[in-house]
Order: sequence, then structure tokens, then C-alpha cells
Amino acid sequence: LTNQYDFIICNEVLEHLDAPKLLIYKLSDLMKNNGRLFITAAINAANRDHVYLYNGIEEVREHILETGLKIISSASFYAYNGAKRGERVPEVAGFILEKWGIHVQ
Repeated sequence: LTNQYDFIICNEVLEHLDAPKLLIYKLSDLMKNNGRLFITAAINAANRDHVYLYNGIEEVREHILETGLKIISSASFYAYNGAKRGERVPEVAGFILEKWGIHVQ
């Protein structure tokens, strides 16, 4: 892909990659200045097809901020209620991001 876009959606892809931050950089390159990106990631969701395990929303947030994108809004929710004592419940985290300048990789 060589075009640049006003809006990109990336839904629960990051956890399927060895180096998810590289995808965030690539998506940033595909965004126009002032473009928006909606991105989600599974948190604490160990599955055989999840090769990168995010342990918390802050880890996703760090990856995003390291790429130079600005977080406009974020939210997360648990996959289910009624966790057993000591159980870590998987979450889904979503972010609306904006490209507000040129980043250096």
C-alpha cells in the first residue's frame, strides 16, 4: 500500500504479530496528517494464535505513544463478568488515534 488515508480501522490484529509496534508504525505511515486510526487489541488473552501477549492496556498505550501517534480517546472492557478469585480476565482495549506530525522511526 502506498496511498495515504484519512481513516484506518485495525481490529484485534496486534496480538497476532511478533512485533506489533511495527504494524502501528506502518499504519501511521499510511495515514494522512491529521488522519485518524481506530485500533483494538486483546489484553491478557492467551490463545494459540496470539503470538504477542499484552499484559495490560498500558503496554498497548506505550507502543502507540512510541510511534508518535496521539491518543484521542481510549476504552476497555472485560471479556466476561464473574471472574474467579485471582483469575485474570481477558480484556479488549480500543483507541482512537491521530497523526499530528511526522514521526522518526
